[in-house]
Amino acid sequence: INKHAESHAPPTTVRFRNVLSSMFSVALAWDLCQTNPVTPTRTPARQKPKLTIPEPDEVRAIVDAARGTPYEIPILLAAVTGARRSEVLGLQWSSVDLDAGTVRIARTLQRVGAELVFSDATKTEHGVRTIPLPAFAVARLREHRAAQARLHGVVCDRGDGRPIDPDLFSQ
Repeated sequence: INKHAESHAPPTTVRFRNVLSSMFSVALAWDLCQTNPVTPTRTPARQKPKLTIPEPDEVRAIVDAARGTPYEIPILLAAVTGARRSEVLGLQWSSVDLDAGTVRIARTLQRVGAELVFSDATKTEHGVRTIPLPAFAVARLREHRAAQARLHGVVCDRGDGRPIDPDLFSQ
């Protein structure tokens, strides 16, 4: 099991261990062995990935690389607010106050099966919050809002008023 864990993802190793244990359970029931050697084993603890936080110049480079793409605004908002993917993609214009330079995070966009669903529930009870925006982000949001052919409900759309799929955004 340890050898398997060296080259496979933790969930795969857990399934591997479960299959082995089931095989030995059947062997026990058929009197082919005396014990299940898998029972006392444990799958290796999952190593938490090291979180790397990009430096400000790296964030700037990411935002600059997204300029002119449908992902520019959500990447910019994620960078300046620290909001989660679902919160950024669920942001409505009614939650953006360009005069005050703030966004109110109060809903999310999730994929549920084959559909995109807006929810008024955030991940935690303290998830509803108002976040100040830097002046350059406010200026870019003003340009973005003016450039939208018609005022859409969502801030981050695909260009046709429909929200950006969270899974595609992550890819």
